Amino acid sequence: MGVPWTVKEEEHLIESLELNCDIVSIADTLQRTPSAVGLKIIHLYQKGCLVVMSELTYEAWQHRRSQ
Repeated sequence: MGVPWTVKEEEHLIESLELNCDIVSIADTLQRTPSAVGLKIIHLYQKGCLVVMSELTYEAWQHRRSQ
């Protein structure tokens, strides 16, 4: 089993995903394997800390919020 993730690492992961960074570059930055990053994404999603939306869904959501 690997080293536990810190809150700061989780926040960096979420911010990087929001910026559309790829998993390999995120893994390199966090000094983790791409598979560890992928598993953390799944874990954060299951905890409700991460929401996955297509670009069109996100844009529609933003539009409704601005009205």
